[in-house]
Amino acid sequence: MEAIGDLTTLPHVVGMQPVVLKVTRINELNQLVQCEGLLLAKWYEPELADNGTPAGVEIPAAHLHVPAFPRMSTAMEQPEVQEPVVIHQRQADDPPGVVFCVWKWRADVEVEFGLENFPFDTQLVNIVFWWGTFGRPSSPDLGRFALPHSCSANTAGATLIRSLQSLSSEWHLYRPRVFAWSLTNKTHAGSALKGQNGRKQGVLLEIPVARRYGYYMNMMRVMGLIASLGFCAFSAPPAHLGERLSAIFALLISLITFKFSVSDKLPKVAYLTRFDLYMHATFMLLGVLAINFALMKLWSEIYTENKLAKLAVKEPGAKEEARGPAAGWWGSFGAGARAWLAENEPVTTERAYIFPAMVGCWVAFNVYMAVTKRSLLYQGRAILGGEIKPLRNYRTSSVLAQRWEQHKSLESQKLAATSGDTAAVPRAGTREAEVLLALQKKSGAKPSKP
Repeated sequence: MEAIGDLTTLPHVVGMQPVVLKVTRINELNQLVQCEGLLLAKWYEPELADNGTPAGVEIPAAHLHVPAFPRMSTAMEQPEVQEPVVIHQRQADDPPGVVFCVWKWRADVEVEFGLENFPFDTQLVNIVFWWGTFGRPSSPDLGRFALPHSCSANTAGATLIRSLQSLSSEWHLYRPRVFAWSLTNKTHAGSALKGQNGRKQGVLLEIPVARRYGYYMNMMRVMGLIASLGFCAFSAPPAHLGERLSAIFALLISLITFKFSVSDKLPKVAYLTRFDLYMHATFMLLGVLAINFALMKLWSEIYTENKLAKLAVKEPGAKEEARGPAAGWWGSFGAGARAWLAENEPVTTERAYIFPAMVGCWVAFNVYMAVTKRSLLYQGRAILGGEIKPLRNYRTSSVLAQRWEQHKSLESQKLAATSGDTAAVPRAGTREAEVLLALQKKSGAKPSKP
């Protein structure tokens, strides 16, 4: 958090610091994050500075102008919020009049997880605090401006990092980051401040999290080992198709059993993740091996038939069986392929070309997965790094300061009109008198005479 200056010179500014104390559970299947935290605030109360309130004293929230707890737009339901605790001059360097307020909250935050890179994914848990009362003309918080501010020295970033990491066995949690912004709303035509634009202000608490992928890497290693054992079936001759297929089917059953045993630990999404890609690759490897062994069996039979035909003794005067011409290019290709298969020994060709090619493809795929894993981890570091983002539209602070002063003057004039103090009532025909008259009509009070 960064300091925003002396709060005594910025009475319209409310320094806010959202703090996450616990991330009790991250459920990527339901896309929910259960977390608990604090919302710290600091602002300046001139009345406390004038009446000599001692430092470190807890003040009832009803006696002060405490901002309303913001809405959490990312929460599934209304968060559980305890009553605020307000202390005057909590820190030693706080000037008189500066109050410290803390809310404790607990919420189930909805997070949109992108699991395409599972289990090497990096996610951003976004918790949005939205001040709907700030900048609203009908609200007592009109003119106030929320800014990220270090409200307490006991909430250092390093302490938060250690406490967050110790609560999750599956995720690494990193330093939270804060985004602040203000948005201009449409003109409030029916309000007392007709013609002035309101502002909504929000703070986004962003918690980068990275998955601990070691457990899933062990699962992928087991699947890769089971699939790689299929190459051992090449030790049997191509003619022994039953022995080869029995080994492949046994490995396939092992993979299916392993998949169902770990299915409850995998995200159920409609698209392929990195884990799913590797799992499907292991099934495809065993399927390709089974098809290759069946084709090698056919090749072995063709080669054997041709070899026996050459060794057969022809009777004197026997004529060769006449064969018609091949039907088109497909027939020519088939005849040429059969002749090539009949002349080349399948065992030698399989060991010299097919087996090294299939092993090379499998090794290349595993290298590709390792390289993409490293690339995804580097991309995750870029997401996890970074500091607090600067406030957008900071220049609106001066505009809101003027509106805050105007709002306070209108409040004092309304109070004076209610109490009967005609000296503080503005002259007829002025803008202040029109605004005051509108406020009195809205509240139902009897208009005072200028």
